[in-house]
Amino acid sequence: MSNGHSESEYDFTLVVDGIVELNDDVLNALFEAGCDDVTFSMRSGRLFAAFSRMGLSMMQAVRNAIGDLKKANVGAAVLRIER
Repeated sequence: MSNGHSESEYDFTLVVDGIVELNDDVLNALFEAGCDDVTFSMRSGRLFAAFSRMGLSMMQAVRNAIGDLKKANVGAAVLRIER
């Protein structure tokens, strides 16, 4: 059943604090928590998580991405959102 709303893909980057190394344990936890639509990179000691996330709105896509990062329980804290 459709409610007339359709999802779109939104591209954004979350700048994350609290993760100092992208090792296999961290990457696996992030993937298992739902971060399977992300390209991760480290720049100047910060984690940059570039998402291509589906959502009904940009805000919903960002909220879902932040929720998945927190669900991974790896100490991630979002500092800012870049578009």
